[in-house]
Amino acid sequence: MFYLSIFFVLLSIVQPSKLARSDIPDLQVISTSESRQGIIKLEWKANADVQGPFELQQDLDPAFTSPVIVYSGYEKGTFISGLPNGIYHYRLKAENENWSDTRSVEIKHYSLNLALSLMAIGAIVFFITLGLIWQSSKTKTE
Repeated sequence: MFYLSIFFVLLSIVQPSKLARSDIPDLQVISTSESRQGIIKLEWKANADVQGPFELQQDLDPAFTSPVIVYSGYEKGTFISGLPNGIYHYRLKAENENWSDTRSVEIKHYSLNLALSLMAIGAIVFFITLGLIWQSSKTKTE
């Protein structure tokens, strides 16, 4: 019983923030886990003691066998664009720290048929509008 009371006294002396302290940045995918445009936004939070620089790696393999550094710097977020279809894995670390948990994003673009169909509809609407404007201007001149 004596040791238990000493434990609680020591526990109350230690600040709870020191117990929960983590030097590993918390990497978050801000855009949805499936991107239809090939653009993703990543942000991270780090302990106030960790100022950077941060290194963000990307790989198609979740084991990071051939990672590519896509960001290196002091900011706490970045956009990545121009990604082709695939599942991309990301991890982050601050200088001399451990890697964050891995976050994954699937890039799955809209189909080419959908894009061409929407372009065709847009072209039809454009030419109808152009015809109405031409018809309207012709009527006013008569």
